[in-house]
Amino acid sequence: MDDRRVLVVEEDPGVRALIVDLLVEVGYTVLEASRGAGGLHLAAEQSPSLVVVNHVLPDMSGLDMLEQLRRHRLTRDIPAVLVSGRLHQLGVGESAADRVLPLPFDIDVLLTHVEQLAGSGQVAVA
Repeated sequence: MDDRRVLVVEEDPGVRALIVDLLVEVGYTVLEASRGAGGLHLAAEQSPSLVVVNHVLPDMSGLDMLEQLRRHRLTRDIPAVLVSGRLHQLGVGESAADRVLPLPFDIDVLLTHVEQLAGSGQVAVA
C-alpha cells in the first residue's frame, strides 16, 4: 500500500482541485471522486491511506459514506477527515471520521490532519 495515497471526495470541482493540488505539492498521490458512491468504490479498489470527504455530496452525505466505509472489511480501518460546514448537526461521538474540519478550512490545519493520519504509515488495511 502507498502510505501517501489520499482519496479526496468533494463535489465542488474548484475546492477539490485546491485540495488535490495542495496534497500533490507536498508529495501525496491523490485519488479523486465527486460523489460518495465513487469514493466508496475507489476506497475499496485502491486502499488509500486516508480519505478526505466533504459532508455535503450529491448522492449521500459524507458522514453516510464514512459509515459505509466502516462497515466493510477492506475499508473499515482507513482513517478519514470529514470537512463540514454543518458541525452543529454532528453530535459528539456520531461521526465516523477520525477528524472533523470546519468550513471554511485552514490549509495548514488540513495538512496537519493529513500528515498525522496518513503520513505516519501506521494505517493497516485488512
